[in-house]
Amino acid sequence: IIKGEISLFDASRKLDEIIMSPDLYHRSLVIFAFGIESAAACTLWFNGNLIEFGVSFVLGIITGLADWLSAISSNFALLSDIVSTIVIAFICVHISSYMEICFQGVVLSGIVWNLPGISIAISMHELASGNPVAGAVRLFSALFTSVKLSFGIAIGTKLAFWLTLSSTQHCTRELTQWLDFLWLPLVTIGFLILLGAHVKQWPGMFVTSVVSYLVSLGCQ
Repeated sequence: IIKGEISLFDASRKLDEIIMSPDLYHRSLVIFAFGIESAAACTLWFNGNLIEFGVSFVLGIITGLADWLSAISSNFALLSDIVSTIVIAFICVHISSYMEICFQGVVLSGIVWNLPGISIAISMHELASGNPVAGAVRLFSALFTSVKLSFGIAIGTKLAFWLTLSSTQHCTRELTQWLDFLWLPLVTIGFLILLGAHVKQWPGMFVTSVVSYLVSLGCQ
């Protein structure tokens, strides 16, 4: 639209066609992808062990179910992210009272799809490319999402502590870093399914994911 290659009407019509088109992947596979990307994210980014891998998988499924309900009910869609965050934080506190898990890592892994990382990255790109209005709006939306998720974690934690006398926090790396090359493809596949990427797009996005991981690893 900015370059004048397409009119606003045609762009709006094509966007409506994309929105109304059927999903590329079955809903059950999408929900499973929520679990996979949460579990792999726990071990890849938050130094989780195999127990936390399993817990994060279940929490990711909960996030996926909330996403599915938000697609059915427009009213629930307004609160799906904060509701799922409250439930996940509540469950994590109770689990941590029975076994040693890293509360922070497991909670963030469970809601990793809701974290506004992509929105912040896109907003920075728009601000840098001379689109201050779109960039500022997207950045404000990302910050508001961060606030909602923070409140969700705080509320879920407080509710759980009213019922749980104690909990443990155990955050140490137990798995070798060489296993990251197993978790990286898993978390990438999960995100590709959730983003609705076509299989033809997978190779290029896999290369981008590996390069991004290597860059982040080199910056540590």
